[in-house]
Amino acid sequence: MQVLKRKLTIHMDAALMMGALFVVSIAINVLLLQQNQELSDTNYRQSIKLIENDMNLSSQQNYIEKLNRECKDKPAE
Repeated sequence: MQVLKRKLTIHMDAALMMGALFVVSIAINVLLLQQNQELSDTNYRQSIKLIENDMNLSSQQNYIEKLNRECKDKPAE
């Protein structure tokens, strides 16, 4: 009878340990998912900002080229 009780105690310890590992695993997955979402949002915002900056740069370059053409076309005084 004593042997059966001891076996049950060992199995309960193993079950508790597996349960604790499962909870820790779920918690880590939730934290990693949250971090992944934050990084994805940051990446999206930076991608939009890059497109905006490229458009602004292109606009400024076109304006500079226009001013250069106007300066070349203007007769010297």
